[in-house]
Amino acid sequence: MSVRIRLPVGAPHAEHGEEDWLLAGVIGLALAVEIAAAPGRRGPLIVGLVAGLAIAGPLGVRRRHPLISGAAALGALFFTARAIAPVGGLVTPIAVAILSPYSIAAYAGLRAALWGLAFSMAACVAMYALDTSGTTALIAVTALVGGSWATGRFVRQHGREVGDLHEATLAAEHESARREAVEVARERARVARELHDVVAHSMTVVVLQAEAAQRVWRTDPARARESLAAVSTVSRETLGHLRTALSVLGAGDHPPLPRLADVDDLVEVARESGLGVSVSREGCQRDLPAAVELASYRLVQEALTNAARYAAPTDVQVRLGYGPEALAVEVTDRGRRGAVAASIAGTGHGLRGMRERVEACGGRLRAEPLPGGGFTVFASLPLDRPGTCP
Repeated sequence: MSVRIRLPVGAPHAEHGEEDWLLAGVIGLALAVEIAAAPGRRGPLIVGLVAGLAIAGPLGVRRRHPLISGAAALGALFFTARAIAPVGGLVTPIAVAILSPYSIAAYAGLRAALWGLAFSMAACVAMYALDTSGTTALIAVTALVGGSWATGRFVRQHGREVGDLHEATLAAEHESARREAVEVARERARVARELHDVVAHSMTVVVLQAEAAQRVWRTDPARARESLAAVSTVSRETLGHLRTALSVLGAGDHPPLPRLADVDDLVEVARESGLGVSVSREGCQRDLPAAVELASYRLVQEALTNAARYAAPTDVQVRLGYGPEALAVEVTDRGRRGAVAASIAGTGHGLRGMRERVEACGGRLRAEPLPGGGFTVFASLPLDRPGTCP
């Protein structure tokens, strides 16, 4: 789920509201003092003080209600100029004439901002045209109103661009985090498959050899010692494989992965587990893509593990067919001979893991029992580039 955040200019934040009310208070006091001291003031002193506060008060909500705030402030200023005191010679009214159209432009939509510009221009021009005999002040006020409004629109647009950039940055960070999470999940799944294949195969051999040693411990001590030696060897090799697989979690470089050339080592271990394994290679043997090498090696490993777990002692045939466009891997066992071996419970993930590996390479897998007994596993793994014998 993506999180999208937009911070538009003029968002009614609490801290901005406090700043605006403080600004309105300062302007209101300055206006009250100026109006009260104006030479042409009409009415009692309290009227000038109230007028100053009435003009500045709406500025406290200039971000929340910019059009209403600007219109109210300029309207009160115009009324004050006509009914209480002329503002042509005062300084603080200029701040109101600048701040009101700026706030309308910066915090209102375009349509409301255009209406605010028209109202601000009309009110200020009318006010200064009636209070000033010359045109210099009128032109200056017109330029100030227009300039402040344009500045407000520029600030609004810049704020939108900053908000869009912030939003794009958040989206990019979220996408990067999502991709990283996907890569982490893929890497965990890969390590889990490697650990399953290594541990399942090795522990099957350990269990079979330990049970064989237990059976012949009294009758054939030499054979028992050989079985225990095989347990020790396989256990040490398994620990090495585990360290290699787990090192991926703490280092950026992947350790060397097993290849088809290492199948002969699997065969030797399988033979110690009571399997009569024969390997045949057909076609032109050559280097294959790393993914195909690993998938085919693990497929042979898992098939031999299953044969040792469920059918040993039995005969197993491993066939590797190097075709021009695909590698064929077939492992077939003839079923259990006699009733000596005991079936070892598995994890239930072996065939599924083989299928996932083969399908990840774009291949297909067939695993099924044979009519006369036994089991066969066949996989066809496509190659990236057609190969030919030299």
